[in-house]
Formats: sequence, structure tokens, C-alpha cells
Amino acid sequence: MNIEKRLDYIENAIQKDIKFRNSLKGMIIGQFTVEEYMAYIQNSSTLNKRMMNIVVERLKDQVQAFEITVLV
Repeated sequence: MNIEKRLDYIENAIQKDIKFRNSLKGMIIGQFTVEEYMAYIQNSSTLNKRMMNIVVERLKDQVQAFEITVLV
């Protein structure tokens, strides 16, 4: 796949694959302290959206960085 298709694939996989998205959320939430988890419970919907946006951007950045290092 070219770089654009890879980036689209990442975004679609996280948006459409509910099991994958829940696994990612679980990995993130598992790192929370008790205080962070209590705050998460109060705002879970908003925080879920923000977490997934951050994960998508981080994965895209990593794919792009890897692409640059491979080309050099």
C-alpha cells in the first residue's frame, strides 16, 4: 500500500472495528491511576473520542516516520 492508503486504513480500522477500538481503549484505561479512572468515569464519552483521536494521530505519525527512515 502507498502511504495515503495506509493512513486511511489506520483511521478506518479504528473507527469501524469495535473490538480493536475497545482493545485500544482498554490498554489506555489500564494505565490510569485510581484518580484518573474516577475522572474518566465522569467524562467517558468525551474522553473516549479524544483518546481515539490521539491514537489515530500517533499511529499515523509513526507510519510516516517509519516511511521516512526507510527511504533514507
